Amino acid sequence: MSDKRRQPRAALNIFVNKVVGEQVFMCRATDVSTDGIYLSSLIEPELDQSRVGVEFSLTPDGEVLWASGEIVRDGLRGGARGSGIRFTAIPEAYRGMIESYIRDEGDLSALEARA
Repeated sequence: MSDKRRQPRAALNIFVNKVVGEQVFMCRATDVSTDGIYLSSLIEPELDQSRVGVEFSLTPDGEVLWASGEIVRDGLRGGARGSGIRFTAIPEAYRGMIESYIRDEGDLSALEARA
């Protein structure tokens, strides 16, 4: 499988609210970039929706970031079902917070390229 990511990304291990229509599901994020986020499903039914919202925090103060996105990849990763979400709408301030997080945590893409 080719890696179509265009932006640096960082590993992440946090809970995220994934909003699908009127329903909210808790997922676990495993990586993030300024373009999107990968979510591992915990307990949620199979849904036929490609547009989702996400709410999460990257900072100790707990500021909640939100974004809208579309599912661009769905399947198994590390034995768990999950989805790659590409952001379609995210405030620039939140994009800047993600950039800072990646800078602080290290670019996962660069580390994988060296492995």
